[in-house]
Amino acid sequence: MDRTQLIAEIVEDMASMRRVAWGHGGTKPLKRKLTHAQMGIVCMLTHAGPQYLKDLAARLQMTPSAATQLVNGLEHNHLVTRSSDPNDRRKIRLALTPLGKRMMARAHQERMKSFTALLAPLTDAELRQWSALQRKIIAKKSSSHV
Repeated sequence: MDRTQLIAEIVEDMASMRRVAWGHGGTKPLKRKLTHAQMGIVCMLTHAGPQYLKDLAARLQMTPSAATQLVNGLEHNHLVTRSSDPNDRRKIRLALTPLGKRMMARAHQERMKSFTALLAPLTDAELRQWSALQRKIIAKKSSSHV
């Protein structure tokens, strides 16, 4: 098997693992179904904290109007709040609600259960090796963006 075929096999295996870990691995699905784009917003708010709508849209490579439409649904489901900046009312600040934070904490727990089950066949040494390989790939990718 040449390098190209091996990489294609790895890519397919990664897709299979993702499908198993993100929904077909036996864990309960979240009660609140979010679109992929909405999940991107919620994840960004989870990891980076409150954000201005325009900045968040830019980071997620979408127009502010598209972000507004997604936020409308998140706000309707009580997952996100929006407020005006006291110094510039045109700026809209987004933050997760307590419900949004609880939902993300539960999602993290479910994801960890799923991945723990998925990676159960590997020994601790194999997991350390995999982790080292991933970090090597990430470091190379990060250094090429400088």
